[in-house]
Amino acid sequence: MIERLTTEVRTLGFRVRASNALEGYLETEWHDLRSSKPTSGDHQASDRVIKVRAWADPLPPGETIVVLEAVYRRFTDPSQPSRELEVVVPPDHPADSLVQRLLRGLERP
Repeated sequence: MIERLTTEVRTLGFRVRASNALEGYLETEWHDLRSSKPTSGDHQASDRVIKVRAWADPLPPGETIVVLEAVYRRFTDPSQPSRELEVVVPPDHPADSLVQRLLRGLERP
């Protein structure tokens, strides 16, 4: 499952920061939706710069639950851990459409 997601996000132009099929985890680098290019983590707070994360947990017999999220940073604050500044994109955000597309792709055999 994670291997398929890793391949798909790379196809979409994302750089993968971490991917581990055994652990069931995937995380991309920051990605600018407007330019369709990876960007640094030092970007200004913008909801168009996102990161995608996925967790895959196996369930017996032979099923998997996948949690997939896209996040952005609301603002920058050097006094806060960067992950504390991240917010999951709302349902009407372009990155939510991306997440839904990735999930639909996993439903195919």
